[in-house]
Amino acid sequence: MNYKQALEYLYSQLPMFHRVGAAAYKADLNNTIALCNLLNHPYQSFKSIHIAGTNGKGSVSHFIASILQESGLKVGLYTSPHLKDFRERIKINGKMIPETYVVNFINKYQNEFERIQPSFFETTVGMAFQYFKEEKVDIAVIETGLGGRLDSTNIISPLLSVITNIGYDHTNLLGNTIEEIAKGVEKKIKVNKYITCDTCNGTGAKGGNAHRTCSTCRGTGHVTRITNTILGQMQSTSTCPECGGEGQIITDKCNTCFGNGIIKGEEVINLNIPAGVTEGMQLSLGGKGNSAARGGVAGDLIVVIEEVIHPELKREGNNLLYDHFISFPEAALGTSIEIPTIEGKVRIKIDAGTQSGKVLRLKGKGLPSINSYGKGDLLVNINVWTPKSLSKEEKAILEKLDKSENFIPRPTSSDKSFFDRMKEYFS
Repeated sequence: MNYKQALEYLYSQLPMFHRVGAAAYKADLNNTIALCNLLNHPYQSFKSIHIAGTNGKGSVSHFIASILQESGLKVGLYTSPHLKDFRERIKINGKMIPETYVVNFINKYQNEFERIQPSFFETTVGMAFQYFKEEKVDIAVIETGLGGRLDSTNIISPLLSVITNIGYDHTNLLGNTIEEIAKGVEKKIKVNKYITCDTCNGTGAKGGNAHRTCSTCRGTGHVTRITNTILGQMQSTSTCPECGGEGQIITDKCNTCFGNGIIKGEEVINLNIPAGVTEGMQLSLGGKGNSAARGGVAGDLIVVIEEVIHPELKREGNNLLYDHFISFPEAALGTSIEIPTIEGKVRIKIDAGTQSGKVLRLKGKGLPSINSYGKGDLLVNINVWTPKSLSKEEKAILEKLDKSENFIPRPTSSDKSFFDRMKEYFS
């Protein structure tokens, strides 16, 4: 297995919504726990800082990791998603995890993965924790995925947890055909979510101005306390308990949103989907999720890609598979057949003497890689159809042919066995 094949395997671990629907979502930490049991709890071997929130957690993660590294520590960093290379997710002192480690990790635990069936995110979390353990990092900065109590990263016991601005994210499933995946597509999606109240412009106050400045914090949203101690005076700042940090208090609530500043509504959003996306991949649109109450930070729109099954082509990573049946005379005499591709029908030649199970590879006729590793191939599996019933005339002809020297099986080195074909396919 090379690096490209390792990535294809990882992406194949994404939830397969077209097979199991909403059940593909992990509703617990069972897979993460099983994976960490397999790896002997690597997260217990290093100290950690946990970063969660809606906006800015990636920047905060990198910022903290940089400070710790400048302090002379060996710092692991786990973030998501990546932009170009999968290895961007897992770094130590700014250097990405080696390709060889990714390959070796998949090779070593692939059989166990088939048993546990972890998702893409669960697998990458386990890989990061194991890598940090083996490299003996002093501390690791871990960014959550979608967040929430069931996020796979919540298995750690951090020294410190940081929560950035929190918005109300919104998740949508979006179906894509193979043709759209091959070329990329721009779609308009209508999202039902919380939007800013137009009546009060999101303030929650009637007419947009029925509020007063908080007398406790004088509009700052925070209060400062000075405490006398044996070491002298200590100053602390906290959120104003009177206005909740808003600096203003509503005197007359909006009749439309009842003081919340948000209402249920619809928004049409333009979405650019890159070529090569895979089943279950998540696209995040910053600030396009649910609006926050009274002018708070809006959440993100999380779009989950759902692949629509093609009636004829089956996807395996970036390759496409197609089964085609030919008759015995066509296999013996040779013929030409028409097969579907993502770009339309093409005609290919079947040589005389073609054996059942022969795989024809059409280079570059598969799907592009989202990581810019070229395009996959279209693999055409040729099956020779054997009639299940024969007329008297047909039976007589075949019995006569059966005695012919040419009809006695004499496979040569060029006639690959089933196992040889499988080996060739996976290489």
